[in-house]
Amino acid sequence: MKIISVVFVTLAAAAFLSVLFIYSGSYNIGADAHHWPLTTQLIGILRDRSIIKHSEELTVPALADSTQVLKGAGQYAAMCVGCHLAPGVKDSELRPVFIQCHLI
Repeated sequence: MKIISVVFVTLAAAAFLSVLFIYSGSYNIGADAHHWPLTTQLIGILRDRSIIKHSEELTVPALADSTQVLKGAGQYAAMCVGCHLAPGVKDSELRPVFIQCHLI
């Protein structure tokens, strides 16, 4: 019975310390930060499982439909180019701000 108590207390302490570490915000989770191998693996699993879960009810539009491609390109040009740039563009006025915000 004593061994079970020690295992339980150890697991509870590990869980508490893990939660404390996560909530401390001390680990840089930025996309451009180099991560520990275990962290990279866990982020990948979290990303993949999240995509699977949250995309179950999505329907993929007809990608062969040129109007859909034009619509997507227009939306990208309107909302994404400032930070993620356009093909062949190496920098923009917003790019330094975008990078700085992602380094915080």
